[in-house]
Amino acid sequence: MNEAELDRLLDTWKAPAPPPSLRRGLVAALPIQRCRVFGVPLRWVLAVAAAAICAALGAAGFETPVLSRFQGQWSDEGGGLYLQATRMIAPPVTPPKSWLLGGGHSIGGSSGTLRGSGHLHNRFSHSYCGYEYTLERSGDGQYRVSFSPLQLSTLKRHTGPFKLDGQILTPPNLPAPRLVQVGEPFEVTLSQAGGERVYDRIVLSWTAFPGWPGQHRSAQDGSMRLAGPQLYINGQLAASQRDAGSGPVIWVHLPGQGRFLVALDPQGNPRFIEAGHVSGNVIEFQSGGAQFRIVCTEPVVAGGDRPVFVYRQQSFENVLDPSHPLTGQAFLGNAGPASLHQE
Repeated sequence: MNEAELDRLLDTWKAPAPPPSLRRGLVAALPIQRCRVFGVPLRWVLAVAAAAICAALGAAGFETPVLSRFQGQWSDEGGGLYLQATRMIAPPVTPPKSWLLGGGHSIGGSSGTLRGSGHLHNRFSHSYCGYEYTLERSGDGQYRVSFSPLQLSTLKRHTGPFKLDGQILTPPNLPAPRLVQVGEPFEVTLSQAGGERVYDRIVLSWTAFPGWPGQHRSAQDGSMRLAGPQLYINGQLAASQRDAGSGPVIWVHLPGQGRFLVALDPQGNPRFIEAGHVSGNVIEFQSGGAQFRIVCTEPVVAGGDRPVFVYRQQSFENVLDPSHPLTGQAFLGNAGPASLHQE
């Protein structure tokens, strides 16, 4: 799908009005990006916000103020402090616009100074904007937080193997340094234009937030969740990840071969062909002359055995940075609904 097609889709999208109970239920069931930082000085741990978080909200066809949610924990050197950053938009939006607003959050640091960063990737305007921050303990359950614009080197860590496809903008009116109480939310605006504001609402905690590892989150209807996936190709282990998120489509990248998109519902997209099934913790399918088996630590879908539909998207190689180490490896991810995917 090119930018002109996306523009037309935005202009013609009409979302049905949902009941309030559906809105509350789906927002409560948001997939959460989680990250624990161990005691390695100045080591940054990356957690890119999955585009499928937006897709999971958008699949129900209603406006939502929540785009994504990240959770992390600093090491014992950071006192075991937890952080939750919720990406918000006002006024609320419906898909497909929510699918076009990606981004991520990361945390890290050394003893004495904790660090973090967040960025927004607007795929429609081909632009990035973001911020970095430091946290210094001030006593009485308070931290002094200071903000600065996102650096290119930090953004490259966020985007991983993907090419940067736009300019980097400075967020408007970064907050002045301030003291924040643990448990007190504070906000950072990433983008504000045309009556629309995208911002992060951040809160610190001494205890884990709901959904932290060990607190089970089941797969939602219509989506697949890859918890601790191990990828086997023709019986040989090819990749192992801690988490690959959730969405209506998951995918497998093989070096030089593009990615294999896997959907529960092809949504009328003829590129998706029935090629396997998902049952319990396992997805199995055949494509490109190879047998794929993905084994997860938790159920992939809600319900029983279901067929899966596969589309091999070779053009995916064009969005990867050939100099990045991951480009030469197999890895997994997730994406928006099948109807969006073309060469």
